[in-house]
Amino acid sequence: MFLHYLVLVLLWTFGAAAVAQQPPHAILLHGNALVPVRPLAAGVGATVSLDDATRAVTLTRGELTLTLIPYDPVARAGDTTVNLPVPPLLRAGHLFVPARAVATAFGATVELRGGTADDAAKRLAVTYGEATTLFRAVEGGQVLTADLTGDGRAETAFAVANVPGIDAYNSPYLSDLVPLEVWVVQGTRTLWRTSLATGVSVSRFTAPELTGDRTTELLLSYFTRHSSMGPYPGSTYTVRAFGWQGRTFERLLALEYSREHGRLYTEPATLGKAAAFILVDTDWRRRQDSSRYIAELYAWNGRRFPLAARRVTTSPIPNEAAARRLLGLVE
Repeated sequence: MFLHYLVLVLLWTFGAAAVAQQPPHAILLHGNALVPVRPLAAGVGATVSLDDATRAVTLTRGELTLTLIPYDPVARAGDTTVNLPVPPLLRAGHLFVPARAVATAFGATVELRGGTADDAAKRLAVTYGEATTLFRAVEGGQVLTADLTGDGRAETAFAVANVPGIDAYNSPYLSDLVPLEVWVVQGTRTLWRTSLATGVSVSRFTAPELTGDRTTELLLSYFTRHSSMGPYPGSTYTVRAFGWQGRTFERLLALEYSREHGRLYTEPATLGKAAAFILVDTDWRRRQDSSRYIAELYAWNGRRFPLAARRVTTSPIPNEAAARRLLGLVE
């Protein structure tokens, strides 16, 4: 056991040292790159000031100023406004800003280059004059566009989970993980934002029609680390569904199940026009003949997806059809 801990400590220490020697990281999000504001500002010769009250960050070079606010899709350049392709994002205590929009405002150019012989990750190069600032570019989340509010206009939804090299992605401890951020933008307004604890990576981010009201909902699933056995990591799927309720988004569904033994099925036609979710999971035991197999039905009741039926058996549930039969759903 001591040797196991020693190996973990050495890997963590030297891994952290290797990360520290790399360039600052850029988050690639749907064709846009977000970079930490301070090295970007230094690269274009600007100073950075912070307004603690509003969390606004202002970059200044001479008479040119640019003010950005976390999760606000509009920046302020003096008396004018600048629409940003991606709102600034807070990550691990740092503000990440859209590189191209900010760099070009200060007369710099932005180029995405290939990796190096030692590191395949792409490099984002910001060049101002004869100086070039490099960022190590990593994929950081998912983006979708859909009419989430039912007003005939499309909203853009963003989901950013833990990012390798930026957040504590490889740590088995919950306390080291940065919350998963989800937010929805309509035009120049951020309609809604939420933080979901310990989202390691997003596996599904879609906008299906779940409730029969002709609007689409936000369906999200992601991996979650846990450390119930000390330093030994395990993981689960966490599933969340959010729906527009006239003024904001509310959580409609919250599920967790084993990544190794669980499966989630979505059947929009199961109960009339509204969706129902069938969850199949295994209460795994070391002796296979003592394991239990669980099928659950979560059905729309007009406001939420509560648990509508649950069946437990000692026989495996190999597929959705078997789960439906166990739950008493008519084929």
